[in-house]
Amino acid sequence: MKLDPRQLAHLQAVIEHGGFGRASEAIHLTQPALTRSIQTLERNVGAKLINRQRGGLVLTEVGELLLEHTGRLNNAERELQRRINMIQGLEMGELRIGVGMFAAAGLIGPAIGLLNQHHPKIKVRVTVAPYHEMPERVLNGDLDIILMERSMLTDRDQFEIETLSPHPMALVCRIGHPLQAMKKVGLREMLSFPLAAPKLPPALAEDFQRRLLATMPDLAQQARDLPAVECDSWRILLDVILHSDAVAMLPLFTIEQELRSGQLYSPPPFDIGIDFRMALAYRGRRDLTSSEARFIELLHQHDQQLYTTICQFMSDRD
Repeated sequence: MKLDPRQLAHLQAVIEHGGFGRASEAIHLTQPALTRSIQTLERNVGAKLINRQRGGLVLTEVGELLLEHTGRLNNAERELQRRINMIQGLEMGELRIGVGMFAAAGLIGPAIGLLNQHHPKIKVRVTVAPYHEMPERVLNGDLDIILMERSMLTDRDQFEIETLSPHPMALVCRIGHPLQAMKKVGLREMLSFPLAAPKLPPALAEDFQRRLLATMPDLAQQARDLPAVECDSWRILLDVILHSDAVAMLPLFTIEQELRSGQLYSPPPFDIGIDFRMALAYRGRRDLTSSEARFIELLHQHDQQLYTTICQFMSDRD
């Protein structure tokens, strides 16, 4: 049985677009020609591939098997192109990076900017996505490198993982907040106001609740109900606390400039003992392309500079 890659692509288009009409428009092929292509593929396979039902088109069992095979062929083709780009070096190629919202804030942008400055012919595509989606997208070949909180990388056997610096988190509020008028401000006083925070990875959330209960065991129920406002965008969280009496828990690298400029206030203790630990990961048992290796090098450099700057900032505050 000899399969025509174009006919396989036509089958994929029909299913993805939910019908022959929309698929023919999307791939710029007349509908009769597309129908003939699918019919020819069915004759070559010796089985019906698509059934028409009231809800639309549905693949037969053979059709599902064929589409799965098409996906593997597409992944193999992308991997071949990636290896060719690796041989050609940094003069061309594409780098696909997946990040969470907080990694996108202050951590990954400068590294991508430096890569673009030194190697402008590399096409960089950045996908901001929920952390739980990204490992599977690397294994499927949709992403090359992901940057996410370290504890969320659970299937470690299939990845090469490089851990970045520990970035401390802090509790902050707006200038003019009622906390500034208090003579003594501790964790209890700060958490008497609504807490706004990102959706913490389970390990980080458990660590925070454990520390909170160790300090204030009478606040067990309050610890379980935190936070009052949950959002994965640090910019939205910043706007929330600037327009309310809420207190935010954020990585220091996302708010350093606002603290230095006096836009935000963070009472002592500045360090609440919780670190936001990022890691970059890519599929294991393969060679890195030149663009991937260069990006990872630049990311580590920027991460170390950011960590040093934050440590100096915390030292100056003490």
